Amino acid sequence: MSGRTEMSGAAEMIKDRRSIMRISYAEKLHKVERRSLAAGKFFLGMAGLLCLLFVSVLASLSVFAEGKYTPVDAVIPFVCYAVEDAETEYRISIKAKENTSPVPDQDVIRLDEGGQGSFRICLTEPGTYDYLVYELRGEDDTIKYDDTKYDIHVFVTGDDTDKLEYTVAVNYADTDKKPEKVTFQNDVKSGRRDTEEVTEEVTEERTERSTEQESRTSQTGDDTALTLLFILGGIAVVGILVVVILKIRNAKRGEEREEEKNID
Repeated sequence: MSGRTEMSGAAEMIKDRRSIMRISYAEKLHKVERRSLAAGKFFLGMAGLLCLLFVSVLASLSVFAEGKYTPVDAVIPFVCYAVEDAETEYRISIKAKENTSPVPDQDVIRLDEGGQGSFRICLTEPGTYDYLVYELRGEDDTIKYDDTKYDIHVFVTGDDTDKLEYTVAVNYADTDKKPEKVTFQNDVKSGRRDTEEVTEEVTEERTERSTEQESRTSQTGDDTALTLLFILGGIAVVGILVVVILKIRNAKRGEEREEEKNID
């Protein structure tokens, strides 16, 4: 009897332990489920917050896109007159007076033989933008490059359809005088003459000198001949006078001698 009792008590203890282990496992499983549920709620909340933020960004971008203007290119033309037969490069420059002004597509335009050119400025919003246009000095020291400077004022306005319109006003730098257009007139410095002109002048000068020398030589020859002629003429006249005087004297002496003979 005592042996059966001990065996039944051991079986009950094993059952109790199993039941305790089952309860412990169920509690652990419940904790894991609760943690997973909490993590799921957290990530779901974060996803909702990100979606809300994304929608807000899209809305702000759409509002910004609705208020953006269609860009337009402002054109600033100019004319550069070159010096004839001069092989040099002409450079026209533009400079913004404020750092907030739109930057032109190029700040220097190079021309080999002068002519027309233009600066382009991409405008994206209304405003007033000021620029300075002028010619850079070249490397040819015989050319007088135009040092005129122009103030360029670009006035930009927008309409209800998000389109931009602009007008350009030009005046001589630091003055109220307005030119008809932006022009640069290059010229030759004083003292510079074309090679062909110099050659022609030298040739003409040499020809004139030769002609003068020839005329002087001919005049000198003529004067010499006249002088010799006058000298010979003078000698002949003197000789004739001497002969006449001698004849007259001889005649007088002959008469005196005859008179003396008659007296005797």
